[in-house]
Amino acid sequence: MVRIAVLFSAISIVNLTAFSQVSTRTNIVEQGIYKPISYDSLENLKWQYYPVDFYKYIGQSIYFPQVSQKFLVERGESVTNTDTAIYGLCLYSSVPNSPIKRYAAYYAGISSLSGDTIYANSSKQVRGCYFKIIDVIPISSKSKTHDLRYLDDVEAVSFILVKNGTMDTLFFDFYPDGKEGYGESYVLGFYEKIRKAALKRKFVWYPPKDYHFFYDKDVRKGDFVEINTGELLLLQKGSVWTCTEVSFIETRESLFMEPHYILKDKTGKEIKISIEEINNQPFIDYQKYQLEALNERKKSGEYQELLKKLKKQETIGQQTKATELKKYRLRLVQRFGEKMAAIIISGKVQIGMSKEMCKLAWGPPIDINKTTNSSGTSEQWVYSMKYYLYFNNGILTAIQN
Repeated sequence: MVRIAVLFSAISIVNLTAFSQVSTRTNIVEQGIYKPISYDSLENLKWQYYPVDFYKYIGQSIYFPQVSQKFLVERGESVTNTDTAIYGLCLYSSVPNSPIKRYAAYYAGISSLSGDTIYANSSKQVRGCYFKIIDVIPISSKSKTHDLRYLDDVEAVSFILVKNGTMDTLFFDFYPDGKEGYGESYVLGFYEKIRKAALKRKFVWYPPKDYHFFYDKDVRKGDFVEINTGELLLLQKGSVWTCTEVSFIETRESLFMEPHYILKDKTGKEIKISIEEINNQPFIDYQKYQLEALNERKKSGEYQELLKKLKKQETIGQQTKATELKKYRLRLVQRFGEKMAAIIISGKVQIGMSKEMCKLAWGPPIDINKTTNSSGTSEQWVYSMKYYLYFNNGILTAIQN
């Protein structure tokens, strides 16, 4: 018995060894692929938490505003000296044996990483110009791949831009925390959406109580400067300002020209305010102002008084209407009797009524068709395509509807 059991076990092991197979696969994908979100024009160039989302900017046009001459003058710089590294913020390098020019953008004091021959150093080649984003590549010391779909984190990215109307290419390095390698820049889709939303929009100057005292504002300096005359304006609370334009303007405070709202009041005075600064000023939307004013009236009791006044006027109106109707009914009763007066007031007609009674009940007809013969005069009063009254010698004899 023992020998048979051992022999059976040995045969089983041999069979398993002969017929079992191992399955292997070598084409398994372990690294996830991120998908980029679409660009909705609600933001300017902005650092993205997921690197793949930088791809949403591909195809967008970008504008580099010009250097503010007022900024240079304010700091004692030469107006013509705008092509230095500190203000140009870019170097240009040519690709040997190629009509394409490559612009390597970088911070002042950092040498070009391209290694190509520098042939110019002029911000005018970029500032005030339009470019189209054709690609985005990562700047990362942790990975060699250039595909953002496979990366969880990058140190920076480089936008590859093509200058409108040329084959010139700009490498625009973009860093987190707002540390762009090339100063201020604006996506045209973002600017156009802001401009479209702002034009003809009304803002109301609505500062809190003791605004100038608590915010240490010098009243003599005013709140804004009138951009056409230089007049110092102290804005009145509740004054309405309409946005008539959104333009890039040079100022003494910023190195580059920045987009500003141009606001005009009913007297024709104009002020400017940057698209970022307006959120830090006591301007509120006109519709919001109306709600605020309504809430203030409610709190002060003025609103309740207004409601009482309107309700009283409505009551007086109803009482007056009832009195007039009573007088009118009394006149009808005196002329035609109680029964006919009730029919007329209800807007109905009845066989046997006179033309005057029918006119009081239904109003004047649209048309009158009159027939005269030996038996007298008959009339057809037309009220519509469906309603007709027929009279013989002034008395209603038939109603058609």
